[in-house]
Amino acid sequence: MPFRPVIVHMRDAADQQCGEIGARCLQIMTANVAPTQRIHLHCFTRTVDQVVSWLETFPKCYFGATVLVREFDSFHNAALRRTPKGHLLLETDAPFFRPLQASANIPAFIGELALEVSRVKGETVEEVLEFTSANARILYQM
Repeated sequence: MPFRPVIVHMRDAADQQCGEIGARCLQIMTANVAPTQRIHLHCFTRTVDQVVSWLETFPKCYFGATVLVREFDSFHNAALRRTPKGHLLLETDAPFFRPLQASANIPAFIGELALEVSRVKGETVEEVLEFTSANARILYQM
């Protein structure tokens, strides 16, 4: 099994390109990376189909959620709900994506992100913090 996780960043694609770029990235990864590779899809804002495709191809794939969750539409919320608890990460992505009331973003705002995710997934904030922390420890072997 590969020692270090691969971090994939596919953010900022226009909606019409989102599926195309995600599919192309998965194709490149499939051709070049072992299926046992641990993968962190940073700032994941994709679709249910892409969640399923990534997990079928790379069972050790984790999906990072940022405060962009608060702006998700029904398709993105469906993808977040479909993401298994055992494959979800929280990312403040500080200093980017500042919370609404803050002038800057800092890692201490992770609780606000957990609240947003808990609303979509129907979990408590404590549960979200617990399972995402466990996932980070597994992914990064901490």
